[in-house]
Amino acid sequence: MSIQDTQVLITIPPEAIAAVDAWIARRDEPRHSREEAVRIIASHHLGGDDPLTMLPTLVTGRDIV
Repeated sequence: MSIQDTQVLITIPPEAIAAVDAWIARRDEPRHSREEAVRIIASHHLGGDDPLTMLPTLVTGRDIV
């Protein structure tokens, strides 16, 4: 995370937290933090492979239909 990143506070239900924790547990060491895991999962679901390469596409709107 850099000083230019925007921090977003969200409420996540317990079953979603459990799913994130299970996703983390299935990964190889070193384990991701919940913050990193949510960022990676969101990136993949939004069509990116890496949060850092996906975000500029979102900002420019190239993937908005």
